[in-house]
Amino acid sequence: MTLTEASALTKKSLIVSAITLFSLLSAWGIWHYYYNYIYLPSIPPDIEKPTLAFGPLPQIVFPDATVSSSNFAYSLDTETGALPTKIPELFKIYSIAQLATDLLALDRAKELAGALDFNRNPEAISATQYKFNDDINGGQLVVDLDTGNFKFRKNVATGSGDRLEKVEDFINDAEQSQDFKGFLSSRNLLKEQLKSGRVTASYNNPIKKESTMVELNLWQDDIDKTPIVTPDFKKGLIKATAINNRNADLKYIALDYIFWPIDMNNFGTYPIKTPQEAFEELKNGDGFIAVEPRTSTVSITKVYLAYYLTEQYSNYLQPVYVFEGPGFAAIVPAIKSEFTGGATE
Repeated sequence: MTLTEASALTKKSLIVSAITLFSLLSAWGIWHYYYNYIYLPSIPPDIEKPTLAFGPLPQIVFPDATVSSSNFAYSLDTETGALPTKIPELFKIYSIAQLATDLLALDRAKELAGALDFNRNPEAISATQYKFNDDINGGQLVVDLDTGNFKFRKNVATGSGDRLEKVEDFINDAEQSQDFKGFLSSRNLLKEQLKSGRVTASYNNPIKKESTMVELNLWQDDIDKTPIVTPDFKKGLIKATAINNRNADLKYIALDYIFWPIDMNNFGTYPIKTPQEAFEELKNGDGFIAVEPRTSTVSITKVYLAYYLTEQYSNYLQPVYVFEGPGFAAIVPAIKSEFTGGATE
């Protein structure tokens, strides 16, 4: 082969290599474009399936209503003028620990009585309820052995005048909240799910500085930023009445303590209604009016999901829709009806 022929062959090889490389790069580019911009978008996203871990859930039973939710005309006056749109399709349902009387339940009740300044000699009211007396000032403590929940009522102390130590910052909500949680904590009653719970204070005089008594309400802490609500919408399941006395042993003259331990590690996911579906149920009379308005026309300024707890034990913590406005609050169950075929709560 001559030098000229070799040079020509080399040029042909280079041309063929360049064409081949160009073809490969073009093919890769076309494939990359098709895969990322045509094929992948055409694949439907993976849809998370509900676990339905507890089977059909019990239906939520609300207290007897004095008025139907269908009696009112509703206007949506939220910030957007519409119902919320960023609502998940599935929601977590948590198990609530089932408690029962054990051999040490009465001993724990006696320890509680001592910590709350009641005598330790109980009187049996029933197989699971025991009553303790305050022999000094008068009053009674009733403890449920199954749950550990209780309520007490005390008379205002009437001893020597130095027992009443008034405080100037009595109407300070933050101080009242801190003092109340401190009172519960010192008696081993401030459970982990209560430590960050919200507290409200309501005083017995419209002129707050002249108040001598305050009602305190404590809610269990939010779960995944979802608040907990109760049928008595403005009151928690833990509520106390306190007088203006610095002495914590004498300050709290009434306390209702209902705490349901939520098992955060035992949950299932269930489909929930859309806000529009819940709103239609409210208008059709399937909602519970928790705060009754004074007029037949209701302005709804907030719509949100919450978890619902009552004084009665329930196996599961279920979500509800809350429709709230000035002087008004209504609750609608959030779980889709086809998944609530179990025994009622």
